[in-house]
Amino acid sequence: MNNLSTLAGTLCGLCLTLTVSGAVLHGPIVNPANGHTYYLLAETNWLAAEAEAVALGGHLATINDAAENLWVVETFGNFDGQARALWIGLTDQHQEGVWSWIGGQDAAYRNWAPGEPNSGAGYYPDEDYAMIWPPNSGWPYGSWNDSPEDHPHCGVVEVPVARPVQSEIALSVVNICWQSVAGARYQVQSTTSTENPQWVDVGPPQTGTGQRMCMPLDVPPGQAKKFFRVVTFE
Repeated sequence: MNNLSTLAGTLCGLCLTLTVSGAVLHGPIVNPANGHTYYLLAETNWLAAEAEAVALGGHLATINDAAENLWVVETFGNFDGQARALWIGLTDQHQEGVWSWIGGQDAAYRNWAPGEPNSGAGYYPDEDYAMIWPPNSGWPYGSWNDSPEDHPHCGVVEVPVARPVQSEIALSVVNICWQSVAGARYQVQSTTSTENPQWVDVGPPQTGTGQRMCMPLDVPPGQAKKFFRVVTFE
């Protein structure tokens, strides 16, 4: 073809944009011991803190051992000179007395303060969510307490290292669309490379209607990737 002008570009891959919430007080900060990324959230209830953690790509923190517990307390427990009680991801919300990590890990480490967990001990109807006492609270440094869901504490978010796995995106139909000019002739083309493109016609030429036009194209799973364009005869 001669005198062709490109009207539409190529199809591209998927893009992910992470927006950090205004609830974040500190972070992202990486724990060098495990490579995971952590954030400190402003005071809120446990369920809201967990929702914020999920939005950031993780969960409230899982504490695997004493070293991680100490790192969390020293990094976030006195952030900006203020002693802060810290929500972590341990809960017995599904079965009283059976504590598990909201992120699904099976870490067996526990650091309960003396007499805890006590499920409210008569002062509260129930306490299903774990928090770390702030420094200088009168409790052993870095020890844990079970707390009611609605108490406001700072959440510690843990985002694990992303590990890519083999995957594929299988599309059955792609719509190639463009704004047409009435009476103009258009041709959809494809190529398997943008470095040395060899454009091949896809289907017959189309006559413009003056409206938005679309051509559905079958894309069988496993087929080599293709880049598409629409050209017009001048």
